[in-house]
Amino acid sequence: ERRYYMEKLINSLKKLGLSRYEAQAYIGLNKIITGQATEIAEISSIPRSRIYDILKGLEEKGFVEVERGRPLKYKAIHPTTIINDEKEKVCPCISSVCQS
Repeated sequence: ERRYYMEKLINSLKKLGLSRYEAQAYIGLNKIITGQATEIAEISSIPRSRIYDILKGLEEKGFVEVERGRPLKYKAIHPTTIINDEKEKVCPCISSVCQS
């Protein structure tokens, strides 16, 4: 049952434009809130050789913040913030279509 909910969550995140690995990393990072790449890779079951590229993609898409330094630390953007940002992207489009 837990696996079923995890798949639903991953599929929902994929609809927001994430790859499967990005979705797994975002979910994993939300469990620990802030972490280093190796910790995120481990908790997310993602190969360590891929984690930096995946985290860079999440940063570019606005799902994580990076705390510069050595080692880099990653912080999950709260899911509510992500949803609100997505709504803001969609709502102007919907409004302009409705006014046409």
